[in-house]
Amino acid sequence: MRMEFRKTVLPVKKILSDYVNAPKFLAACEQCPNYGRIGSCPPYAFSVTDYWRDYDSFEVLCVQAFVPDELRARVFSEAELKPAIESAISEARTALDSRLAEEEAAQPGSRMLSAGKCVRCADCACAHGQPCRFPEEVRYSIESLGGDVVALVRDLFKLPLLWAENGQLPEYFVLVGGLLKKQEA
Repeated sequence: MRMEFRKTVLPVKKILSDYVNAPKFLAACEQCPNYGRIGSCPPYAFSVTDYWRDYDSFEVLCVQAFVPDELRARVFSEAELKPAIESAISEARTALDSRLAEEEAAQPGSRMLSAGKCVRCADCACAHGQPCRFPEEVRYSIESLGGDVVALVRDLFKLPLLWAENGQLPEYFVLVGGLLKKQEA
């Protein structure tokens, strides 16, 4: 799958004023089956606004993953469509998360935000009411911290988000993560 990456940096103050609406997006999270069942998903014992404020800037990284023509030409049954989407998104997420993890490791004090829920464990301990087995590895998503990914992609990268329709995959998928950074001393 061909992928194109785009990056821009914004002050966290700008992210908070223009792209974070914690009440709206955390309420949306409550409708998700992962709510309270995955270590990277709300509800949290901390303020998402304060989490953002612990950093000075946010390096937004977007991957546009182009679906191969042979897959776009195919009409998937209802049962086949979800696995096809998950496969395409998984490949893009792995590429995005790998790049962000490398950048996080190279920049002490930074913290990556991944595109989606934590996928560290096949069976999350949190789903069973237990604490996360790997809390040092948990990385939140922009959405789980009240961020509006659709607006970020639209405003910063001028990309419309596309969706599967009528059993067919879109031209591309877009995933967004980033790196929260503290001011260098």
